[in-house]
Amino acid sequence: MSSRFSLRDQFAATRREYEFGFDDSSTVASEAIWGDHDDPVMVSHETASAAVYRNYYELLCLPRDPSLPADEVQRQFQRLVHVLSVDNQPTRLQSPAGFNLGLAQAAFETLIDPCRRVGYDLSVDSECDSDEAEFAVEGQLNGPDAFEKALRDQFLLLAQGGIRSTTDLGLRLEAGLANTRHTRHGLSMLDFSLRQSATAKAPALQKPLEKTALFLLNTADRKPNKHLRFPEPTVTVTGAAHGLLDDPFRLAPVLLDRYQPPGPSVHGRRRLEQLLSSRFLPVLNITVRQEVLWRDPHAQPGLIKPPQRPLPDSVIEQELELLPHPSATLRLGHSIDIQDEEPVHVELSLHKSVGHRIPLPPSLGLALSQKRSRGTAFVVLDAGDWRIFPSKECRNLSKFSKLTGGLPQLTDPFRHAPTIEAGYSFGTPRMGVLSEQPFTAPAERGVRGMDRDLEDTTRTGPWTVSVGAASGIAATYLRYAMDLFPARKKINVRAEVELGSSTQRDFFLAFRALKRIGRFSKAGLELGLSPSNIHLSLYWSRLGQRISLPFMVSRRSSLSTKFLFWATVVPYAAFAAVELLYWRLRVNHAKSEIAAAKDASKVKEDLQRYIARRRAEADELTVVLATGVEARQNKERQSGGLVILSAKYGAKDAPPDEIADVTIAVAALVDGGKLVIPEGMRKSRLLGFWDPAPMSTKVLRVRYAWEGREGIVEVGGREELRLP
Repeated sequence: MSSRFSLRDQFAATRREYEFGFDDSSTVASEAIWGDHDDPVMVSHETASAAVYRNYYELLCLPRDPSLPADEVQRQFQRLVHVLSVDNQPTRLQSPAGFNLGLAQAAFETLIDPCRRVGYDLSVDSECDSDEAEFAVEGQLNGPDAFEKALRDQFLLLAQGGIRSTTDLGLRLEAGLANTRHTRHGLSMLDFSLRQSATAKAPALQKPLEKTALFLLNTADRKPNKHLRFPEPTVTVTGAAHGLLDDPFRLAPVLLDRYQPPGPSVHGRRRLEQLLSSRFLPVLNITVRQEVLWRDPHAQPGLIKPPQRPLPDSVIEQELELLPHPSATLRLGHSIDIQDEEPVHVELSLHKSVGHRIPLPPSLGLALSQKRSRGTAFVVLDAGDWRIFPSKECRNLSKFSKLTGGLPQLTDPFRHAPTIEAGYSFGTPRMGVLSEQPFTAPAERGVRGMDRDLEDTTRTGPWTVSVGAASGIAATYLRYAMDLFPARKKINVRAEVELGSSTQRDFFLAFRALKRIGRFSKAGLELGLSPSNIHLSLYWSRLGQRISLPFMVSRRSSLSTKFLFWATVVPYAAFAAVELLYWRLRVNHAKSEIAAAKDASKVKEDLQRYIARRRAEADELTVVLATGVEARQNKERQSGGLVILSAKYGAKDAPPDEIADVTIAVAALVDGGKLVIPEGMRKSRLLGFWDPAPMSTKVLRVRYAWEGREGIVEVGGREELRLP
């Protein structure tokens, strides 16, 4: 390779080089260390040594991920130790080099320990994290929804000793109205539901499952894939109890109604039958989940980087129900690649009851889903109990229900008819059992489903529509969601309207809203209307603990239109009033801040002082980094590895004197012939960088050589940079 690729010839330290057009006649590293006589820079050691605040992830150039591998933290720390090279620094530079090495040591000791890392993440302010507002809110940072969800999960794992547990409590109350002499008034408890689940990894099961999979591959005369991976399987134990606190005859229409308020569901195969007969239903089941990955994440088309937690290529779930009726369920999930198309996700389920007096055939389920456009299209088939038509005794229940009125549509509540459902959901792709949300199992809907959607890394789309059919009946389902008062980085309040109806004149209409309260808590309410019941439910969740309090306002739909109107409007009007109050407080606070900063000359002076301090600190760090970087880059050049020829950082159309040369800073990030700046990283906070244009979007342009070939790459904002 020609000597013009020498790192010494590529470090620019004068304003002549502060432009996006590269110049090979750059000053040498010695001029960067001992000064540039053409354009001297007055460095105030008092200012430069007062280092700009960086969080630990920015200091080590690591992605903000609570499950960050320890070896990655150690590797980045060792890179920084070699780059700072304190022992090889001139005497006057040993102090700033040692200072930054001490910060790196503190960052390493904190991030290498999962407990200390979670404590550090929780202690960091999360209200603002914007490159555009970096000057105005210096020292604050924020994580996106994905980080918040991962942080919550990691916190729970550490707090619970590696076991992830959730608790659901539902207590239905009746708020009767004294409109007839037969209707009780006041509050009375109708039923309760309590569910507790705990999930833990089971490494002892990993080896047997690996041997089984490899045996199957050898039997099929297939060579094992070198990318075949078996994450540790998980075991989930779920215990639940459902009880009736009122006469089962009075509660039967409530439990059989199409609309059910939020809370742990009792609707399962033969569960409702036992609950109505004994008034108490215990549930106990054990689920084992094994994920299998065999694709190379780097080779997937359109994938720039491997995800932190890749979607499994196949999943095996085995569920054993011990109570109330012994049964076993097997679910298989698999992704099928289609050329020039999104993969099709296939889900197959097999359910078999054990110990029944009359042998029942196994129930089969099949689900197909595919990401289409901006959402997910899905088809679900369920064989049920293989009885296409209801029994003779139950064929007239539907007519009886229509004639009497005011009762739910009774078609045969204990029959599980074969069904088919097709639909489309906008927003976050739902991949069934692969994403731990099986299509062949009851889905979490209502405000509890909103709680789950609010934790997704991407915002859920506004519409979900599906159509289902069984023998003699067809049903439709429509849901519309909207984000209210959207915050900058996360969803603050979500409102939703849901409509379900069938050809038997059975329908329900639900209005619900959910709001974040603090970092880990959410509060919500839901109003559900059906021909036989009206429910108003309150909801609260925090760190996997959820409480639902449904109030049954009425058992009949014969209430006046005025009452229905006010029952719908009042809860949301109160909710909107509270939110409006908070909004007014925020507006007044913002106005007070603006009034305090009316002096434009003072703001400009503060901005110039901020830029000067950042530049002085970057100049000092550039000189420090140059000592260790040059030897590392010479080694890369000799082996044909990654050599950083030049790097510029600034606004796209900025003048040359407002473009920062960050060649040394970028070269310091090269480790093992690779360079990675994670997505979401504030590049202006990396060691050796400075911010030439606060409150504006910057661009990083890098010219590099790899295996004797030159290349240029440009990334803007917080985009990821990965070389070669």
